[in-house]
Amino acid sequence: MRELLADGRLADAWIPPEHVRQWRSRARLRHTLIGERTQWMGRIGATLFHDGVSGTPERLRMRAGRAFLDGLVLPEDARERIEIALAMVEAIDSPLAPLERELRQLARRQTGWRALMGLYGIGELTSLVTLCELGDVGRLSASRKAVRMAGIDIGVHRSGDSGRPRAVRRLSRSSAPSRAASASRSARQCSKARLGGLIARRQDRAHHVVGSIGRGGRICVTVGRR
Repeated sequence: MRELLADGRLADAWIPPEHVRQWRSRARLRHTLIGERTQWMGRIGATLFHDGVSGTPERLRMRAGRAFLDGLVLPEDARERIEIALAMVEAIDSPLAPLERELRQLARRQTGWRALMGLYGIGELTSLVTLCELGDVGRLSASRKAVRMAGIDIGVHRSGDSGRPRAVRRLSRSSAPSRAASASRSARQCSKARLGGLIARRQDRAHHVVGSIGRGGRICVTVGRR
């Protein structure tokens, strides 16, 4: 490496400006908090499954879900686990709500993020996370490099109407891949509603994970080109 540096052949490293690092850090904090909240909610579901409870609502954090949990007759240890898990969820939601509100307000003020929201499936938080993680796309010589920067690299062998997905590689531990995939799923639902069963039938032939990450990759390509 010393010789490469001396010969001037060592590639420059891009360091984001301080304000971008601040935005990225806050977006990653939100991602971490949501992951921890999901884990605690998963523990509640596992406890209910272990005690043979059926008919569990999909969203236990909502009012109907809380009423369902309050009406259950459970062993003392199971009730204790659920109450502790709910307390931890409330403790996470307390700082998470103002953090999300500030990030959304920030995204609505930035011109680039507002332009990205014009794409199907791209909302305030998705645009913020995508651009914060990618950084200055002007340093990338091709839009496909934006896909790799986001940690999404995909290949699909296709012949006619049949497709065989190859290995899907997710190279990044940041929240950008998950946000791009969720944006692609939202875009897929919007396309179904607008174009009816035609798009739905053709998209359902492909592997779900491959399709979602593939559309997320196209979102990153669009970011790179803009």
